[in-house]
Amino acid sequence: MRIPDRFWFDLERIGPNPFLTVTVERYLGEEGWFDAHYVSQIVLHARSMIDLFYRRIAAAQQRAANVSHFAEKQAIPYYSWLTWELYPGAREIFLVRDFRDVYCSILAFNRKRGVTVFGRENVDIDEAYAGWLGERIVDLQHNWEARADRALLVRYEDLIRSPDAEMTRVLDYLGLDSSVTTVRALLARANARMVSYSSIARSATGCSPSGAGGEISHRRSRQ
Repeated sequence: MRIPDRFWFDLERIGPNPFLTVTVERYLGEEGWFDAHYVSQIVLHARSMIDLFYRRIAAAQQRAANVSHFAEKQAIPYYSWLTWELYPGAREIFLVRDFRDVYCSILAFNRKRGVTVFGRENVDIDEAYAGWLGERIVDLQHNWEARADRALLVRYEDLIRSPDAEMTRVLDYLGLDSSVTTVRALLARANARMVSYSSIARSATGCSPSGAGGEISHRRSRQ
């Protein structure tokens, strides 16, 4: 049994306060009302607010008529379990990169911008940051292992070298149109948006062991 006075640290808990007295329970009505009704209403409310949030964004972008999906990004997917509960038809994509490249890219980004971010501010030296980052990588691995039967793994290096094939995999997994026309249109839009980040990418690859980087282009696809 979990320690009652630590229940608020359990991110997966939703339910009554463990200190709820028998006297208070009498006001809640029949037995099981809290679990059967109250919790289910919270779930419905959470979903309705999420859906409303994205509908308003779609309307502001004048895309409300044809939007059917929304996406969320997490560095470490600590809350994916909740998404799967709220949306049983959800999909989850793990996009990973050679972690040595990740480490070098972050250090290069910080130097170029004159900032200390991405967790580097939590330690004193670069060597210690490797250990800090490694702990997050282990967390990511555990999350992948927990949901590998229903999630999709995409490697950054494969996406760069064979963008057509990888985007087709992603769209197929999502149950979306994966035709050649759609894939090439997506890649063209991605390349256009990456122009402003090109200088950062060049500085990062100077430190990277694998040297993977550059634009995503169907012309560079290797079958």
